[in-house]
Amino acid sequence: MKTKFNIVELFSGIGSQAKAFERLSAGKNVEFQILNTCEWDVHAIVAYDYIHNGPGIHKNAVKLTRDQLLDKLSSLSLSNNGKVAMKPSTLKAYSTGVLRIIYSSILKTNNLISVEDVKGKDLPDDTTLLTYSFPCQDLSNVGALHGYNKGIDRDAHTRSGLLWEVERMLVERKNNNLKLPEFLLLENVTALEAK
Repeated sequence: MKTKFNIVELFSGIGSQAKAFERLSAGKNVEFQILNTCEWDVHAIVAYDYIHNGPGIHKNAVKLTRDQLLDKLSSLSLSNNGKVAMKPSTLKAYSTGVLRIIYSSILKTNNLISVEDVKGKDLPDDTTLLTYSFPCQDLSNVGALHGYNKGIDRDAHTRSGLLWEVERMLVERKNNNLKLPEFLLLENVTALEAK
């Protein structure tokens, strides 16, 4: 009998967690399925889709006009540098083909986009494993060398402070009597123990 893991990848980036599970499960009685990704950087979104799904445009993105694509993408909290939200005017600078690829990649990876916008109820009830490799520059030793040393405190408003969004989602699920994931997998950040 195979063990099955239904995974939600928060801060999914290009999908290193999914790739690790793919390698770990090869030839074993373990099966995994990525239910959702959660990434706001458009470059990482497209790379994730290509790495894990290959080329191809989602059927619901094929015939959309430029205006329809802009309308759909403008309503999302996307970034083109992984640090700050993208202005709608930036989206308008992309070609129709690129807009279609971005929107298609969001659909194909079931992307929840910005972790700050995800509600507890948005996590599927059958999530076995919730992974979260949050941005750790603000608390890592290497980040401190580059001036990222504001920490992870709740009120620090740092990228590393996005870790608290995971707690918020889980508390929302608990408060609404929704099933919690069976396992949580946090990236190993040594400095986290000292904070």
